[in-house]
Amino acid sequence: MKINKIYKSLIAILTISLIAFSCLKDTYNDFSKVAPTAQMFGVTAGTAIAYSFNKAIDTVLVTLNVTGPVAPTKDVTLSLGVSQAAIDLYNKDTLHVAGTLLPLSSNAYTFPSTVTIKAGKDALGNNNRSAQFMLVLTAANIPPTPGVNYVIPIAITGAPAGYIVSSNQGAILYNFYHNPWDGAYSSTVKRYNFSVATDYTGWNPGTDAPLASSTILSSSTTVFASAQANTVNALNTTVPAGNANGGFGLINLKVKADNTVIISTTCPANDATCALPAAQLANLFPLDGPGAPNSTYVLGTKTFNLYYKYTNLSGTFRVIHTTMVHL
Repeated sequence: MKINKIYKSLIAILTISLIAFSCLKDTYNDFSKVAPTAQMFGVTAGTAIAYSFNKAIDTVLVTLNVTGPVAPTKDVTLSLGVSQAAIDLYNKDTLHVAGTLLPLSSNAYTFPSTVTIKAGKDALGNNNRSAQFMLVLTAANIPPTPGVNYVIPIAITGAPAGYIVSSNQGAILYNFYHNPWDGAYSSTVKRYNFSVATDYTGWNPGTDAPLASSTILSSSTTVFASAQANTVNALNTTVPAGNANGGFGLINLKVKADNTVIISTTCPANDATCALPAAQLANLFPLDGPGAPNSTYVLGTKTFNLYYKYTNLSGTFRVIHTTMVHL
């Protein structure tokens, strides 16, 4: 009886072992059979890289790579082109302005038709898997059309036999978006200086100036032939604070649905990131007090009327009314 129990136990152990072995065998993968994949570095599927020019003709260094169990043993030549499919994927995200393909015929960009990943060792002595190419961009040939999100989608369009192209990292996109408020403006800046903040008692909408009860230390009006408003994103625009070139600092504007304007030295909440303000702008705020008007954007004339206040580094309190008319 005892021997029979032992026999049955051995049979059970053997059965479990066979099942376990069978399961292990079924889940074994031979990665040496996986086809190497061509891809681009720095890509997040379905997104575009917002590009800002540093000079009139700019270049972007793009890196290609092949994955696989082993590095290439012979040169791998990949074909390059543009991909509407990559823009279609980008446009599935409706939180951004839909991308529009910037055609090659615009002469805004050039890149090679093929790139070769050379077999052998790289500069660090590792087996080489990558190559780079230059995307050359010409700023003047990219239309600054307000509200249009032009996109350049550079894609790997062909690979040698035995290689596949990554479905989600096979293209890299650059976008050049100009929101409706972007561009050059003529700017008239009226500045009122007060010894201390309490000398400003409020605003007179009738005269569009501080109340007569305010004690104004001095005032001035300066006209700038051109002041640039620059796109941050679909909702935000930066403009120079009280001058033409931004040397004093930049303020961020967000035009609301009712055409009133939020003024801030940073981006309004949930609207992405703006550049940090200059130190002298740390105490800049929208104008308040009795009769203080809202800052506005007049759609028909493309005009900003901006009202804000700050205390400068020397302690002088200032109230600014800037009128910016799109050129």
